[in-house]
Amino acid sequence: MSNTFSIRPINCTQQYTLKYINDIIHCETILINFIQGSVWKEKQKKHDSQCVLPIFLFFDDYEIGNPLGSHSGVHKLGAVYISIPCLPPHIQSTLKTIFLALLFHSTDRQKFGEQGIDIESNGELTNIKFELGLILGDNLGIHSITGFVESFSANYPCRMCKVHKDIMRKQCYVDETLIRQVDDYNFDLIENNVSSSGVSGICVWNDVRGFKIFDHVGVDMMHDLLEGVMKYDLSFLISYYVLELKLFSLEVLNNRIISFDYGPDKGSKPSVLNMDHICKNTIRLSASEMMSLVRYFGLLIGDFVPQNEPVWHLYLSLRKILDILTSTSFQKECSKLLQTLVAEHNELYLILSKNNLKPKYHYLLHYHTMMLKFGPLINLWSMRFEAKHRISKIAANTSSNRRNICKTLAIKHQLQLNHLFLKGTLGRNIELSPPQSVVDIEINTTR
Repeated sequence: MSNTFSIRPINCTQQYTLKYINDIIHCETILINFIQGSVWKEKQKKHDSQCVLPIFLFFDDYEIGNPLGSHSGVHKLGAVYISIPCLPPHIQSTLKTIFLALLFHSTDRQKFGEQGIDIESNGELTNIKFELGLILGDNLGIHSITGFVESFSANYPCRMCKVHKDIMRKQCYVDETLIRQVDDYNFDLIENNVSSSGVSGICVWNDVRGFKIFDHVGVDMMHDLLEGVMKYDLSFLISYYVLELKLFSLEVLNNRIISFDYGPDKGSKPSVLNMDHICKNTIRLSASEMMSLVRYFGLLIGDFVPQNEPVWHLYLSLRKILDILTSTSFQKECSKLLQTLVAEHNELYLILSKNNLKPKYHYLLHYHTMMLKFGPLINLWSMRFEAKHRISKIAANTSSNRRNICKTLAIKHQLQLNHLFLKGTLGRNIELSPPQSVVDIEINTTR
Protein backbone atom coordinates (compact mmCIF):
# COMPACT_ATOMS: atom_id res chain seq x y z
CA MET A 1 0.00 0.00 0.00
CA SER A 2 1.36 3.42 -0.90
CA ASN A 3 1.78 6.01 1.83
CA THR A 4 1.52 8.89 -0.63
CA PHE A 5 -1.59 11.08 -0.47
CA SER A 6 -2.83 13.73 -2.86
CA ILE A 7 -4.19 16.90 -1.31
CA ARG A 8 -6.28 19.37 -3.25
CA PRO A 9 -4.99 22.96 -3.44
CA ILE A 10 -5.22 24.81 -0.11
CA ASN A 11 -5.64 28.28 -1.58
CA CYS A 12 -2.65 30.45 -0.75
CA THR A 13 -1.73 28.92 2.61
CA GLN A 14 1.05 26.83 1.10
CA GLN A 15 2.49 29.84 -0.73
CA TYR A 16 2.47 31.89 2.48
CA THR A 17 4.29 29.10 4.32
CA LEU A 18 6.93 28.49 1.66
CA LYS A 19 7.53 32.22 1.23
CA TYR A 20 7.87 32.63 4.99
CA ILE A 21 10.38 29.78 5.13
CA ASN A 22 12.42 31.21 2.26
CA ASP A 23 12.45 34.65 3.85
CA ILE A 24 13.89 33.51 7.18
CA ILE A 25 16.00 30.47 6.35
CA HIS A 26 18.90 32.51 4.98
CA CYS A 27 19.01 34.95 7.90
CA GLU A 28 22.09 34.12 9.98
CA THR A 29 22.07 36.84 12.65
CA ILE A 30 18.42 37.04 13.77
CA LEU A 31 16.65 33.90 14.99
CA ILE A 32 12.89 33.93 14.48
CA ASN A 33 11.86 30.32 14.01
CA PHE A 34 12.81 26.77 14.99
CA ILE A 35 14.06 25.99 11.47
CA GLN A 36 16.88 28.53 11.96
CA GLY A 37 18.20 26.70 15.02
CA SER A 38 21.22 24.42 14.93
CA VAL A 39 19.19 21.23 15.51
CA TRP A 40 16.95 21.59 12.46
CA LYS A 41 19.78 22.84 10.23
CA GLU A 42 21.69 19.65 11.03
CA LYS A 43 18.63 17.57 10.16
CA GLN A 44 18.03 19.46 6.92
CA LYS A 45 21.48 18.52 5.59
CA LYS A 46 20.32 14.91 5.27
CA HIS A 47 17.42 15.78 2.95
CA ASP A 48 19.20 17.78 0.23
CA SER A 49 16.58 19.52 -1.91
CA GLN A 50 13.60 17.58 -0.53
CA CYS A 51 10.93 19.79 1.05
CA VAL A 52 10.78 18.63 4.67
CA LEU A 53 8.79 20.42 7.37
CA PRO A 54 9.31 19.96 11.12
CA ILE A 55 6.51 18.94 13.45
CA PHE A 56 6.24 19.46 17.20
CA LEU A 57 4.69 16.81 19.40
CA PHE A 58 3.14 17.98 22.68
CA PHE A 59 1.92 15.79 25.53
CA ASP A 60 -0.02 16.76 28.64
CA ASP A 61 -2.57 15.35 31.09
CA TYR A 62 -5.71 17.33 31.90
CA GLU A 63 -8.91 16.87 33.89
CA ILE A 64 -12.25 17.13 32.04
CA GLY A 65 -14.37 16.92 35.20
CA ASN A 66 -14.32 18.85 38.42
CA PRO A 67 -10.70 18.61 39.68
CA LEU A 68 -11.94 19.20 43.26
CA GLY A 69 -14.90 16.84 43.07
CA SER A 70 -15.31 13.32 44.41
CA HIS A 71 -14.52 11.81 41.00
CA SER A 72 -11.37 13.83 40.34
CA GLY A 73 -8.76 11.82 38.47
CA VAL A 74 -11.28 9.25 37.17
CA HIS A 75 -11.68 11.07 33.86
CA LYS A 76 -8.18 12.49 33.61
CA LEU A 77 -7.10 12.36 29.96
CA GLY A 78 -3.76 12.41 28.23
CA ALA A 79 -3.60 14.37 24.97
CA VAL A 80 -0.93 14.32 22.27
CA TYR A 81 -1.04 17.27 19.88
CA ILE A 82 0.92 17.99 16.73
CA SER A 83 1.80 21.43 15.37
CA ILE A 84 3.90 22.72 12.46
CA PRO A 85 6.31 25.38 13.77
CA CYS A 86 7.32 26.80 10.38
CA LEU A 87 3.87 28.21 9.60
CA PRO A 88 3.66 32.01 9.46
CA PRO A 89 3.16 33.43 12.99
CA HIS A 90 -0.38 34.71 12.44
CA ILE A 91 -1.47 31.24 11.27
CA GLN A 92 0.54 29.26 13.81
CA SER A 93 -0.99 31.19 16.73
CA THR A 94 -4.51 29.91 16.01
CA LEU A 95 -5.78 26.81 17.79
CA LYS A 96 -7.00 25.25 14.53
CA THR A 97 -3.39 24.65 13.48
CA ILE A 98 -2.86 22.45 16.56
CA PHE A 99 -3.99 18.94 15.62
CA LEU A 100 -5.06 16.16 17.95
CA ALA A 101 -2.94 13.02 17.38
CA LEU A 102 -3.87 10.85 20.36
CA LEU A 103 -6.35 10.96 23.24
CA PHE A 104 -6.45 8.39 26.04
CA HIS A 105 -7.19 7.92 29.73
CA SER A 106 -4.13 8.82 31.78
CA THR A 107 -4.42 5.58 33.75
CA ASP A 108 -4.05 3.59 30.52
CA ARG A 109 -0.58 5.03 29.98
CA GLN A 110 0.53 3.44 33.22
CA LYS A 111 -0.90 0.01 32.08
CA PHE A 112 -0.22 -0.32 28.85
CA GLY A 113 4.30 7.66 6.67
CA GLU A 114 7.51 7.32 4.72
CA GLN A 115 6.56 8.53 1.25
CA GLY A 116 5.30 12.03 2.08
CA ILE A 117 2.27 13.83 0.68
CA ASP A 118 1.72 15.43 -2.69
CA ILE A 119 0.19 18.91 -2.69
CA GLU A 120 -0.92 20.67 -5.84
CA SER A 121 -0.19 24.40 -5.94
CA ASN A 122 -0.35 26.72 -8.96
CA GLY A 123 -0.57 23.73 -11.26
CA GLU A 124 2.58 22.17 -9.83
CA LEU A 125 2.81 19.02 -7.73
CA THR A 126 5.05 19.34 -4.67
CA ASN A 127 6.04 16.44 -2.45
CA ILE A 128 6.32 17.36 1.22
CA LYS A 129 7.65 15.19 4.02
CA PHE A 130 7.46 15.71 7.76
CA GLU A 131 10.00 14.89 10.45
CA LEU A 132 9.80 15.09 14.21
CA GLY A 133 11.39 18.34 15.32
CA LEU A 134 10.73 18.47 19.06
CA ILE A 135 8.79 16.80 21.83
CA LEU A 136 7.15 19.45 23.99
CA GLY A 137 5.29 19.56 27.28
CA ASP A 138 5.73 20.56 30.90
CA ASN A 139 8.55 18.96 32.88
CA LEU A 140 6.38 16.20 34.32
CA GLY A 141 4.87 15.36 30.94
CA ILE A 142 8.23 15.28 29.17
CA HIS A 143 9.87 13.20 31.88
CA SER A 144 7.00 10.71 31.89
CA ILE A 145 7.21 9.98 28.14
CA THR A 146 10.99 10.16 27.75
CA GLY A 147 12.00 7.89 30.63
CA PHE A 148 13.34 10.36 33.19
CA VAL A 149 12.48 10.43 36.87
CA GLU A 150 9.08 12.03 37.53
CA SER A 151 9.88 13.20 41.06
CA PHE A 152 11.64 16.57 41.18
CA SER A 153 12.89 15.87 44.68
CA ALA A 154 14.94 12.95 43.33
CA ASN A 155 18.74 12.96 43.46
CA TYR A 156 19.07 13.85 39.76
CA PRO A 157 15.89 15.65 38.62
CA CYS A 158 17.35 17.35 35.52
CA ARG A 159 17.04 15.68 32.11
CA MET A 160 19.66 17.98 30.55
CA CYS A 161 22.54 17.50 32.98
CA LYS A 162 23.49 15.04 35.68
CA VAL A 163 23.78 17.40 38.63
CA HIS A 164 22.91 16.30 42.15
CA LYS A 165 20.02 18.06 43.86
CA ASP A 166 22.26 19.34 46.66
CA ILE A 167 24.49 21.15 44.16
CA MET A 168 21.49 22.31 42.15
CA ARG A 169 20.17 24.26 45.13
CA LYS A 170 23.15 26.67 44.99
CA GLN A 171 24.05 26.56 41.29
CA CYS A 172 24.24 29.72 39.19
CA TYR A 173 26.11 28.38 36.16
CA VAL A 174 25.78 25.03 34.38
CA ASP A 175 28.64 22.61 34.93
CA GLU A 176 29.50 21.67 31.34
CA THR A 177 31.20 18.46 32.49
CA LEU A 178 27.84 17.19 33.78
CA ILE A 179 25.86 17.72 30.55
CA ARG A 180 24.19 14.42 29.67
CA GLN A 181 25.69 12.58 26.68
CA VAL A 182 24.32 9.63 24.72
CA ASP A 183 27.03 7.21 25.90
CA ASP A 184 26.46 8.08 29.55
CA TYR A 185 22.70 7.81 29.02
CA ASN A 186 23.05 4.31 27.55
CA PHE A 187 25.22 3.29 30.51
CA ASP A 188 22.56 4.61 32.93
CA LEU A 189 19.94 2.51 31.14
CA ILE A 190 22.05 -0.61 31.58
CA GLU A 191 22.79 0.20 35.22
CA ASN A 192 19.07 0.74 35.87
CA ASN A 193 19.54 2.72 39.09
CA VAL A 194 17.18 5.70 39.22
CA SER A 195 18.66 7.16 42.40
CA SER A 196 22.14 7.44 40.85
CA SER A 197 21.16 8.57 37.34
CA GLY A 198 17.68 10.11 37.18
CA VAL A 199 16.84 7.75 34.27
CA SER A 200 13.81 5.59 35.08
CA GLY A 201 13.48 3.71 31.79
CA ILE A 202 14.23 3.60 28.11
CA CYS A 203 12.79 6.36 25.93
CA VAL A 204 10.37 4.89 23.39
CA TRP A 205 11.08 7.78 21.05
CA ASN A 206 14.57 6.43 20.44
CA ASP A 207 12.95 4.15 17.85
CA VAL A 208 11.95 7.18 15.78
CA ARG A 209 14.41 7.63 12.95
CA GLY A 210 16.79 10.53 13.54
CA PHE A 211 15.54 11.19 17.08
CA LYS A 212 18.14 12.24 19.66
CA ILE A 213 16.89 12.49 23.21
CA PHE A 214 19.11 15.46 24.13
CA ASP A 215 18.48 17.43 20.91
CA HIS A 216 14.78 16.87 20.28
CA VAL A 217 13.20 17.56 23.66
CA GLY A 218 12.16 21.16 24.31
CA VAL A 219 11.70 23.35 27.38
CA ASP A 220 8.63 25.15 28.67
CA MET A 221 9.03 28.71 29.91
CA MET A 222 5.35 28.78 30.90
CA HIS A 223 5.88 26.32 33.76
CA ASP A 224 9.55 27.04 34.48
CA LEU A 225 9.33 30.84 34.53
CA LEU A 226 5.72 32.06 34.69
CA GLU A 227 4.37 29.38 37.06
CA GLY A 228 7.67 28.70 38.79
CA VAL A 229 10.47 31.23 39.22
CA MET A 230 8.17 34.26 39.03
CA LYS A 231 5.93 33.01 41.82
CA TYR A 232 8.89 32.44 44.12
CA ASP A 233 10.44 35.80 43.27
CA LEU A 234 7.28 37.86 43.65
CA SER A 235 6.37 36.09 46.90
CA PHE A 236 9.73 37.11 48.32
CA LEU A 237 9.61 40.67 46.92
CA ILE A 238 6.08 41.43 48.12
CA SER A 239 6.56 39.94 51.58
CA TYR A 240 9.89 41.79 51.93
CA TYR A 241 8.49 45.20 50.98
CA VAL A 242 5.17 44.77 52.80
CA LEU A 243 6.16 42.91 55.99
CA GLU A 244 9.81 43.88 56.54
CA LEU A 245 10.40 47.34 55.04
CA LYS A 246 6.69 48.27 55.26
CA LEU A 247 6.98 50.51 52.20
CA PHE A 248 3.35 49.85 51.31
CA SER A 249 0.53 47.56 52.36
CA LEU A 250 -0.93 44.65 50.47
CA GLU A 251 -4.22 46.56 50.34
CA VAL A 252 -2.51 49.39 48.46
CA LEU A 253 -0.97 46.92 46.01
CA ASN A 254 -4.31 45.19 45.42
CA ASN A 255 -6.06 48.53 44.85
CA ARG A 256 -3.47 49.45 42.25
CA ILE A 257 -3.79 46.04 40.58
CA ILE A 258 -7.54 46.59 40.30
CA SER A 259 -7.42 50.18 39.00
CA PHE A 260 -4.33 49.95 36.74
CA ASP A 261 -4.86 50.24 32.96
CA TYR A 262 -3.16 47.18 31.43
CA GLY A 263 -3.77 48.30 27.87
CA PRO A 264 -3.31 45.39 25.42
CA ASP A 265 -2.87 43.00 28.38
CA LYS A 266 -6.23 43.82 29.96
CA GLY A 267 -7.45 40.31 29.10
CA SER A 268 -4.80 38.94 31.48
CA LYS A 269 -5.45 41.34 34.34
CA PRO A 270 -4.15 39.83 37.61
CA SER A 271 -6.55 39.11 40.43
CA VAL A 272 -6.02 40.43 43.95
CA LEU A 273 -3.33 38.79 46.06
CA ASN A 274 -3.61 37.01 49.41
CA MET A 275 -0.87 37.33 52.02
CA ASP A 276 -1.37 33.76 53.27
CA HIS A 277 -0.62 32.48 49.76
CA ILE A 278 2.33 34.84 49.37
CA CYS A 279 3.93 33.61 52.59
CA LYS A 280 3.65 30.03 51.29
CA ASN A 281 5.16 30.92 47.87
CA THR A 282 1.88 29.93 46.21
CA ILE A 283 0.59 33.06 44.48
CA ARG A 284 -2.61 31.86 42.83
CA LEU A 285 -2.46 33.45 39.40
CA SER A 286 -2.60 31.89 35.96
CA ALA A 287 0.50 32.00 33.77
CA SER A 288 -0.82 34.91 31.68
CA GLU A 289 -1.87 36.84 34.80
CA MET A 290 1.55 36.31 36.35
CA MET A 291 3.25 37.56 33.19
CA SER A 292 1.14 40.74 33.28
CA LEU A 293 1.86 41.29 36.97
CA VAL A 294 5.62 40.98 36.48
CA ARG A 295 5.57 43.21 33.41
CA TYR A 296 3.79 46.03 35.22
CA PHE A 297 5.02 45.43 38.77
CA GLY A 298 7.51 48.29 38.50
CA LEU A 299 4.75 50.70 37.48
CA LEU A 300 2.44 49.44 40.21
CA ILE A 301 4.71 49.96 43.23
CA GLY A 302 7.97 51.35 41.85
CA ASP A 303 7.29 54.81 43.29
CA PHE A 304 7.47 53.35 46.83
CA VAL A 305 10.91 51.78 46.35
CA PRO A 306 13.87 53.98 47.38
CA GLN A 307 16.60 54.72 44.88
CA ASN A 308 19.33 52.03 44.70
CA GLU A 309 17.35 49.67 46.92
CA PRO A 310 19.37 46.38 46.61
CA VAL A 311 16.46 43.90 46.58
CA TRP A 312 14.90 45.76 43.66
CA HIS A 313 17.72 44.47 41.42
CA LEU A 314 16.21 41.00 41.72
CA TYR A 315 13.03 42.26 40.06
CA LEU A 316 14.98 44.12 37.38
CA SER A 317 16.93 41.00 36.43
CA LEU A 318 13.72 38.95 36.34
CA ARG A 319 12.12 41.57 34.10
CA LYS A 320 15.04 41.44 31.66
CA ILE A 321 14.88 37.64 31.52
CA LEU A 322 11.17 37.85 30.74
CA ASP A 323 11.81 40.31 27.91
CA ILE A 324 14.33 38.01 26.25
CA LEU A 325 12.33 34.81 26.63
CA THR A 326 9.10 36.35 25.33
CA SER A 327 10.82 37.88 22.31
CA THR A 328 9.79 36.37 18.98
CA SER A 329 13.18 37.21 17.43
CA PHE A 330 16.63 37.82 18.83
CA GLN A 331 20.27 38.12 17.86
CA LYS A 332 22.42 35.07 18.54
CA GLU A 333 24.52 37.04 21.04
CA CYS A 334 21.42 37.39 23.23
CA SER A 335 21.99 33.82 24.38
CA LYS A 336 25.14 34.94 26.20
CA LEU A 337 23.25 37.85 27.72
CA LEU A 338 20.55 35.48 28.94
CA GLN A 339 23.17 33.21 30.51
CA THR A 340 24.61 36.13 32.45
CA LEU A 341 21.21 37.46 33.52
CA VAL A 342 20.03 34.07 34.80
CA ALA A 343 23.27 33.55 36.74
CA GLU A 344 23.03 37.02 38.32
CA HIS A 345 19.35 36.49 39.09
CA ASN A 346 19.93 33.12 40.82
CA GLU A 347 22.80 34.56 42.83
CA LEU A 348 20.70 37.52 43.95
CA TYR A 349 17.86 35.22 45.02
CA LEU A 350 20.25 33.06 47.05
CA ILE A 351 21.81 36.04 48.81
CA LEU A 352 18.70 38.12 49.40
CA SER A 353 16.07 35.52 50.21
CA LYS A 354 18.37 33.15 52.12
CA ASN A 355 16.47 30.31 50.43
CA ASN A 356 17.74 27.47 48.26
CA LEU A 357 17.01 27.38 44.55
CA LYS A 358 14.13 25.22 43.36
CA PRO A 359 14.64 22.91 40.32
CA LYS A 360 12.92 25.41 38.04
CA TYR A 361 15.66 27.96 38.75
CA HIS A 362 18.13 25.35 37.54
CA TYR A 363 16.24 24.65 34.32
CA LEU A 364 16.64 28.31 33.36
CA LEU A 365 20.42 27.80 33.37
CA HIS A 366 20.06 25.65 30.25
CA TYR A 367 17.87 28.13 28.36
CA HIS A 368 20.70 30.00 26.63
CA THR A 369 21.85 26.85 24.83
CA MET A 370 18.25 25.93 23.98
CA MET A 371 17.79 29.31 22.28
CA LEU A 372 20.58 28.56 19.82
CA LYS A 373 19.27 25.04 19.25
CA PHE A 374 15.57 25.79 18.85
CA GLY A 375 15.16 29.53 18.22
CA PRO A 376 12.76 31.71 20.27
CA LEU A 377 11.63 29.68 23.26
CA ILE A 378 8.24 31.38 23.40
CA ASN A 379 7.38 29.26 20.35
CA LEU A 380 7.82 26.13 22.48
CA TRP A 381 5.75 27.01 25.56
CA SER A 382 2.63 25.12 26.60
CA MET A 383 0.30 28.13 26.56
CA ARG A 384 -1.35 27.52 23.19
CA PHE A 385 -1.47 23.75 23.58
CA GLU A 386 -3.17 24.01 26.97
CA ALA A 387 -5.65 26.42 25.41
CA LYS A 388 -6.47 23.57 23.02
CA HIS A 389 -7.57 21.51 26.04
CA ARG A 390 -10.48 23.91 26.47
CA ILE A 391 -12.20 22.55 23.34
CA SER A 392 -12.31 19.05 24.85
CA LYS A 393 -13.32 20.33 28.27
CA ILE A 394 -16.30 22.23 26.84
CA ALA A 395 -17.39 19.22 24.79
CA ALA A 396 -17.04 16.93 27.81
CA ASN A 397 -19.08 19.25 30.03
CA THR A 398 -21.93 19.37 27.50
CA SER A 399 -22.04 15.58 27.34
CA SER A 400 -23.47 13.72 30.33
CA ASN A 401 -22.09 10.42 29.02
CA ARG A 402 -18.65 9.36 30.23
CA ARG A 403 -18.55 5.98 28.49
CA ASN A 404 -15.65 5.99 26.03
CA ILE A 405 -15.29 9.75 26.47
CA CYS A 406 -12.04 9.68 24.48
CA LYS A 407 -13.94 8.55 21.37
CA THR A 408 -16.59 11.24 21.86
CA LEU A 409 -14.00 14.01 22.10
CA ALA A 410 -11.88 12.61 19.25
CA ILE A 411 -14.92 12.64 16.93
CA LYS A 412 -15.52 16.27 17.90
CA HIS A 413 -11.94 17.14 16.92
CA GLN A 414 -12.23 15.19 13.66
CA LEU A 415 -15.40 17.03 12.65
CA GLN A 416 -13.67 20.36 13.25
CA LEU A 417 -10.66 19.17 11.23
CA ASN A 418 -12.93 18.08 8.37
CA HIS A 419 -14.50 21.53 8.37
CA LEU A 420 -11.01 23.01 8.04
CA PHE A 421 -10.23 20.74 5.07
CA LEU A 422 -13.56 21.48 3.37
CA LYS A 423 -12.98 25.18 3.86
CA GLY A 424 -9.66 24.74 2.07
CA THR A 425 -7.69 27.43 3.87
CA LEU A 426 -6.11 28.21 7.19
CA GLY A 427 -6.87 31.89 6.70
CA ARG A 428 -4.60 34.86 6.29
CA ASN A 429 -6.43 37.61 8.14
CA ILE A 430 -4.87 38.99 11.28
CA GLU A 431 -7.39 40.04 13.93
CA LEU A 432 -6.37 43.14 15.85
CA SER A 433 -7.87 44.79 18.90
CA PRO A 434 -9.13 48.38 18.72
CA PRO A 435 -6.17 50.78 18.49
CA GLN A 436 -5.32 52.82 21.53
CA SER A 437 -3.20 55.94 21.37
CA VAL A 438 -0.36 56.36 23.82
CA VAL A 439 0.61 59.84 24.94
CA ASP A 440 4.16 60.60 26.01
CA ILE A 441 4.43 61.48 29.67
CA GLU A 442 7.17 63.12 31.59
CA ILE A 443 9.38 60.45 33.20
CA ASN A 444 11.45 61.03 36.28
CA THR A 445 14.94 60.23 35.04
CA THR A 446 16.50 60.47 38.48
CA ARG A 447 15.36 56.95 39.43
